[in-house]
Amino acid sequence: MAYPDWVLKHKKKGTYVNCVKGRYYLYAAHSERVPGTGKVNRVCDGYLGRITEADGLIPSRYKTDKRIVVHEYGVSAFLLGYCANVFDRLRADVDADSVLVAAVLEVVHGACDARSLARSHLSVLYPEVRLEGLDAVRVSRMTHDIRARLDELSAADRAVVREDLPYVYKVQVDERWCLAGLDDAVRAFLRRHGMDWGD
Repeated sequence: MAYPDWVLKHKKKGTYVNCVKGRYYLYAAHSERVPGTGKVNRVCDGYLGRITEADGLIPSRYKTDKRIVVHEYGVSAFLLGYCANVFDRLRADVDADSVLVAAVLEVVHGACDARSLARSHLSVLYPEVRLEGLDAVRVSRMTHDIRARLDELSAADRAVVREDLPYVYKVQVDERWCLAGLDDAVRAFLRRHGMDWGD
């Protein structure tokens, strides 16, 4: 991707630029060879800041030596609220939370496995769930019900779910969870559906 000159002047050796929805972010990075191959991987060493044409590089506010955790949040959180009536039918069942989480993971990630759960904020909201040994028919039925409920959305709202909500994350910095990626389009979408994520 070609970046504007006002972005490239901040890109120095050992950094790279990432563009997300027309916004430019600068990261520190280094390269590592993959043993036994001729490949080289870029490894991110941390977020340095945002680049704007008016202000140049705006350094990140948080500096931490602790591990930063990023979870998918947008689509899962919306599904939990929007499909609440579908989920209410499960509440009395054994393993209700596990079936719910498995179905949401299937819709959001296309898989309901431990790796998908670890990348989702559902792992924090439902820490006791187990994905192994679930009734596949119940999970499949719940997945179908969620998809059917999504089909009821207008085309514009389905586009927000598909194109904007996947970029809404929960980020843990210094033991605190922060919401990232809520732009005006997402806020308007949430208002239309009576939701407030308290960003």
